Amino acid sequence: MPDTELPEPSNATVIFVLGLLGILVCGVLGIIAFFMGKTYKQQVAQGLVKSNGLADAGYILGLISFIILILQIIIVIVMVGAMFAVGTQMPPVPVPPGIV
Repeated sequence: MPDTELPEPSNATVIFVLGLLGILVCGVLGIIAFFMGKTYKQQVAQGLVKSNGLADAGYILGLISFIILILQIIIVIVMVGAMFAVGTQMPPVPVPPGIV
């Protein structure tokens, strides 16, 4: 079937908006955009819907948002681990005489 006879993807705008909000506001929305975009890409590969630049952009934004969210989680885990490692190695603070 030629590309002109295929229907437009119905959720292209939703994928783009979720991807954009995933970058700007909340990374979880980017994950939703990524998986919706992945489904859209599979439909395009099967020839069920027409390729759409807006949905492609939303998929890429969702992917970027997903990667940023994973990096943020890794950074938080490393920082919390470093806090516990440094906290257990610190010597006790001496109390000046006359305060207790």
